[in-house]
Amino acid sequence: MDLISLLKEEGYTKVSYIMDGEKHSKFLNQEMDADSLMKLFMKNTHMIEYFPYEAKPYLMVLQPTTSIKVLLYK
Repeated sequence: MDLISLLKEEGYTKVSYIMDGEKHSKFLNQEMDADSLMKLFMKNTHMIEYFPYEAKPYLMVLQPTTSIKVLLYK
């Protein structure tokens, strides 16, 4: 199972994150957004941590020189 499918099954419809000082939002039900999100996740990523039980659930995408906190919305 890929990450986007897992997030959809958990009921998430939107994600947002800040990269290069700009806020980005992606909708998981739109194929173009889901594809660009997967490219972001797989680009030189060492680990992805999932925190579903936080007050505001999120993913932490860990890359060699940066970390990206991806907020999850239902």
